[in-house]
Amino acid sequence: MKKRHITIAVLLIFSLIVGYIIYYNSINRKISRDLDSDIPITLQFEYEDTHGGFLGDGATIAEAKLEDSHIRDIVEKSERDWMKTPMPLEIQRRVYGNEFEEALIPKVDNGYWTFLDRYRLNNELDTEPNVYYEHTGNYSLGVIDLDTNTLYYIKFDS
Repeated sequence: MKKRHITIAVLLIFSLIVGYIIYYNSINRKISRDLDSDIPITLQFEYEDTHGGFLGDGATIAEAKLEDSHIRDIVEKSERDWMKTPMPLEIQRRVYGNEFEEALIPKVDNGYWTFLDRYRLNNELDTEPNVYYEHTGNYSLGVIDLDTNTLYYIKFDS
């Protein structure tokens, strides 16, 4: 009887660990796929996701701490171009906020960024996006802060 309880406990713990790994890996795969970048599956993202409802509108904001080797891999081995900061003013206004809006992420002065305007559907790096104040904006943004070794990810759908 005691062996049976130990076996059940071990299986339960193993299942929880596997579920945890799969859950976090799925988030990393989504971010990797969305940014067309090689995001390590070992990163643990803190994130908030408001997508839902009939049309799936909402925003995802995530961040993860990076190792120096992660930064090199993301910037150098990605299918997308990562540009050196600063970002274009239209992106800065939306991401860093103004007197009417809160900042989505902390200001990044030393880092890299990539932007995908999914409304235009052209999968090219947009260095002059113009969808931030349109009602039908669909975009993804990746920002790497080199001072704090942090990756920020924003996905917005309206």
